[in-house]
Amino acid sequence: MNTRLFLIPFFVIGISCESNMKDSDKNLESKMRKLEKQDCNQGTCATVLFNFPMIKEDREAAKILNEHIEQQLIMYLQEDESVPIASLDSAVDLFLSGFSDYSESYSTTEQWQVSVNAKVTYQTGNMVSVLFDSYSYKGGAHPNSFQMYLNYDKKKQSLVKKQMLIKLINRISS
Repeated sequence: MNTRLFLIPFFVIGISCESNMKDSDKNLESKMRKLEKQDCNQGTCATVLFNFPMIKEDREAAKILNEHIEQQLIMYLQEDESVPIASLDSAVDLFLSGFSDYSESYSTTEQWQVSVNAKVTYQTGNMVSVLFDSYSYKGGAHPNSFQMYLNYDKKKQSLVKKQMLIKLINRISS
């Protein structure tokens, strides 16, 4: 009986600490989304394979981060940055139709592929880092592979610029 009474203050403190936590201090929960689409023309194919996190929460920071993730994925498909693309699905369709037009015009046997695996690699109360590991082959002498980080400040609801990231790292390592 006395042990139960002894635990009550800890339970109350735990609840009060949780409720005082700001939304921006909590980790954002994500769910992996898979987007896979392919178009073939006379035995040659173009393939898009994307695995990426979508933040499940309804907070403004989550919505903005999801938009940034989708914009980054669009950039992997986009040939002409001056042409705005409305959505990830339309970027995929544009990429596949570009392949179809190219393969019909030049009767090529090249297989086009854009593959991106993205995942949340680091998260604190203030920041989220998403790693994009990409591979692409759109014809030419060799494929391209890149790794890129998208760093997002949850409190400011904006991307962390390179200069600010370096300042943060210097502050942490000092």
